[in-house]
Amino acid sequence: MKRLLLGITLILVVAIMSACAPSFSIVGSWKQTYGEPGWDSQNGRIVWFDDSQCNIFSPLDTYGISDKTSDSFTLSVSGLLGGNLTYSAVILDSNNIDVYSSGKDEPTFSFTRLE
Repeated sequence: MKRLLLGITLILVVAIMSACAPSFSIVGSWKQTYGEPGWDSQNGRIVWFDDSQCNIFSPLDTYGISDKTSDSFTLSVSGLLGGNLTYSAVILDSNNIDVYSSGKDEPTFSFTRLE
């Protein structure tokens, strides 16, 4: 009986800790640390995301996030001139992400959050 109670308590503690873990947010300023040749590969440039806009390709891009899990999400970017691109993003940690074009094994962009 003691083992059963201990097991249930442990499960509850893990569930509560998981629910309280901070969720990833892309909102903020990021420094590009890698850019695939042929793309806007200006390493060191600053990219920002607010609630709905970003500046990956132009100052007035819009973006959306879908299929979010604890370690990845789909990033859809619509450019000022109407281009729409969809990427797979991998959350390396709360301050680093790699962004992949469809079918690529190497990141198209890598970003580090600016504090």
